[in-house]
Amino acid sequence: MLYAAAMEASARLSRTSLAVLLLLGLAMAALTACASGDPEEVASATRARPAEADGAPSAPEPGSAQGKDGGAAAPVETPTEDDGDEGDDEPEAPPEEAGDPDGTGGALDGAVIAIDPGHNGGNAAHPDIINAPVDAGGFTKACNTVGAATDDGYSEARVNLEVSLALRDLLVAEGATVHLSREDDDGVGPCIDERGRFAGEVGADLLLSVHADGAAPEAHGFHVIRPGLVEGYTEGIVGESAVLAEAVRDALRAGGLTPATYVGEAGLVERGDLGTLNHAAVPAVLVELGNLRHAGDAALLTDPAGQAEVAGHLLAGLAAYLARR
Repeated sequence: MLYAAAMEASARLSRTSLAVLLLLGLAMAALTACASGDPEEVASATRARPAEADGAPSAPEPGSAQGKDGGAAAPVETPTEDDGDEGDDEPEAPPEEAGDPDGTGGALDGAVIAIDPGHNGGNAAHPDIINAPVDAGGFTKACNTVGAATDDGYSEARVNLEVSLALRDLLVAEGATVHLSREDDDGVGPCIDERGRFAGEVGADLLLSVHADGAAPEAHGFHVIRPGLVEGYTEGIVGESAVLAEAVRDALRAGGLTPATYVGEAGLVERGDLGTLNHAAVPAVLVELGNLRHAGDAALLTDPAGQAEVAGHLLAGLAAYLARR
């Protein structure tokens, strides 16, 4: 019995010793792992703090800012709410390109314009035709005339045609349809009554008759003639023709041309004796672009650049008128 008790005590002691030895072994293993750098521990440390490669600075954390010279990071500014003028997600649309260089705003697109280049280069050679009387609005006048000229012989008929052709090209570029009462400077006529009627015959929105004057050498400047009230002829166009005359006058004056110093009031004249205006069925004006006997006016109107300049002003006047309708 004593022997059995001794054996039992020895077994319990062995189990306890084994447990103690096992615990001591585990502790030693842990200490050894810490000293030697256990791969899992090293991996865990690497995940927590990324290593820098080749001495290069680590990439900044998302949302941080770093000075471009590698120094201290610049402070991060907290974005503020858009004030509606700047910082939109989508950039503002750029301004329109110069698709409207003359600033007509599309008023001429689809318009039908009748242009009457006054007189004709062959008139002087056919007095029998141009001197024949025609109805000018309840009275008779000559079919046409030769027109004025500069002191050195540059004819008004040529000035009128060249300005009209330059204006036609500008109008067509803006989308207008243009009809001319003549397209060269070698013919005769047409007569003044035909020149007035042709605008209505081609379905024009307006008629512009282009001329230059022949006054005293000291007189200069342009004037725009509108039709007066002639019963049976101009009742339907007087009001709109006055609006058209002002639009053309304003454009010429805005372009730097001087209103006539010798006739009219501020560049405007009303007349009831002009067959071209009296026979027009649409708003109509006759513009005297300057005095060909005046050196300054003649220089402008006989120079291609000056003609193009004047045509541009006329374009602006027609566009301004049509934009109001």
